[in-house]
Amino acid sequence: MSWQAHVVHVLAVQASLGPQTDSVGDYADTTVAGAASQQQLGAILLFALIFFLAIAAANTLVMLTSARKPEFALQSRIGATRCHLGSRIAIESGFLIVMALLMGTLAELPALMDVAYGLLGAMSVGIDVQSTRGWPRRSC
Repeated sequence: MSWQAHVVHVLAVQASLGPQTDSVGDYADTTVAGAASQQQLGAILLFALIFFLAIAAANTLVMLTSARKPEFALQSRIGATRCHLGSRIAIESGFLIVMALLMGTLAELPALMDVAYGLLGAMSVGIDVQSTRGWPRRSC
């Protein structure tokens, strides 16, 4: 079969099938399913990134604390109890975490505003802040 005959055969098969169209509902279902799978992949990658950053931050805190062993030894010799030292480390770590979250949020705010403007047409950023009733207290 020559290539011209092959082209004629392919054109005849295409003409017999007719135009291939989707209904509006089928198109919407296909689009929503594709978007949902992309959103799921994005959520998985975001979780992996947050998990990696949490381990890196914990490792940094452990390294900083272990480097201060002589300071803690001196404080325990002059009367600080383990509870006082633990409370001090917890407060310093909490301050470090809060400052890191604040700096990270401020660094990402321009990008979030650009995305919000692109998607919504307005400069609005929705941040869900949940208040707590009080920090858990540790008795020493």
